[in-house]
Formats: sequence, C-alpha cells, structure tokens
Amino acid sequence: MTEDVSLGYSSSLPTDEAGVSDVDPTAGKVLESSSAAVSLFTECRMMKYRNKFFELIEELRLRRDVNDQNEKKLCELLFLKHKLTQDIEKQTQQLNEVLESHSHLEEETERKCNEQLKQLEEEKVKLKCLFEGKEKEFQALKDEIRALHMIKYNLEKKLSEQEYTLQVLNVSQENYHSQLSQMEQQCVDMEAKVNEVTKLLETLESNVREAVELNGRLATANDHQQCVVDSYKEELDTYQKDCIKLKVSIIK
Repeated sequence: MTEDVSLGYSSSLPTDEAGVSDVDPTAGKVLESSSAAVSLFTECRMMKYRNKFFELIEELRLRRDVNDQNEKKLCELLFLKHKLTQDIEKQTQQLNEVLESHSHLEEETERKCNEQLKQLEEEKVKLKCLFEGKEKEFQALKDEIRALHMIKYNLEKKLSEQEYTLQVLNVSQENYHSQLSQMEQQCVDMEAKVNEVTKLLETLESNVREAVELNGRLATANDHQQCVVDSYKEELDTYQKDCIKLKVSIIK
C-alpha cells in the first residue's frame, strides 16, 4: 500500500525524455517527507487493525471455550436432570407401593381385631349366660339347703322330744316295756333318716362348694376376657395413631 502511494505521487510529476526532473529540489524533499508520513500513518493503521484482529480472534477463542464449557455443563445438567427424574419416578413408585402395602396391612389388622373383638364379645355373652345360670342354680341350692336345715331342725326337735319321752318311759320301764321297744325301733328309724339327711346335706354342701368354686373361676375368666378386650382395644388405638402419624409424615 505504501508502494502504491509513492508510485502515484511519482507518476504525477513531469519528467523529460532523459528522465531528469525539472522540479525544484526543495519540492522533492517535501514529497519525500509526505511519502514517509503517509507510510508511517499507514503502518500505524495496519498495526491497529492487526491488534484489533488479534483481539477479535482472542475474544472468539475465549467465547468458543466458554460455549464449549457451557455446552458441557448443559449436557451434565441434562444428564443429572434425567437421572433425578428417574430417581423421583422410582421413589414415587416405591412410595405408592409402600402406601398400598400399608393400606392393605391396616385393613387386614383392623379386620382381624374386629373379628377377635366380635369373638370375645360372643364368648363374654356366653360366659355371662352361663354365670347367670350357675348363679340361679346356686341360689336354688341355697334354698334347698335352707329347707334341709329346717327339716334337720324339726327332726332334731322331734328326736329331742323322743329322747325325753324315752327318759319318761325308762322311769316307768316296767309298766311300759312294750312301748319302750317300739320307741327304740322308732328312734332307730329316725336315726337312719337323720343319717340319710346328714349325707344328703354333706352332698349338697359339696355341690355348693363346687358351685362357689365354679363361680369364682367364671368370674376370673370373665375378668381375664375383659382385660384381653381392653388390651386389643388399646392395641387398635395404637395402630390407628401410628397410621395417622405415618400418613402425616408421608404428606409432608
């Protein structure tokens, strides 16, 4: 470019056929200084353009590096997003399975508890009926024992009267010997009856003791069944509270 400028200036100068210039030497020096100034200015502009070009190249290289890094990070983020999405879907599926299993378990536990409570209630009703029947039997036995005691009292009273009569007959033994023998026979018969009544009373007392023991056993069994029912109810309440807590924690 410097050469073109200098050639342009030199071609505009008039020359003769021999190639000798008719211009003043001072004018030649001015032209030479002007040509040097133009050349220096052109070189400065070239250096400025070259620096600008290098800056642009460096900026493009940095931008390309940044774009490569951003693209790499974007790929990593997309891969991480895909992986997290898969993990979330997997965790959601597992959570749904756990919730479904827990729901089935809760229903099964509640059903079993209700069945056990129903069985215990039925057994309680049966024991109550049995207890009432035994209580009635016990009351009947008490009434029968009371009646037998009255019979025994009457027999003892009669026996005492007969003994008194026997004593009177003993005083007049000679006069009433025949009557005494009859009275002795009556006493023997009455003693046999008394023995029979005594045995019957012993049997009744044994039955009463057995009834009292059975009554105690029934009362103990009833208390035990009531404790079992209460424990099952407490266990059911505990299961329901745990289920509510688990649902609240899952919702959170």
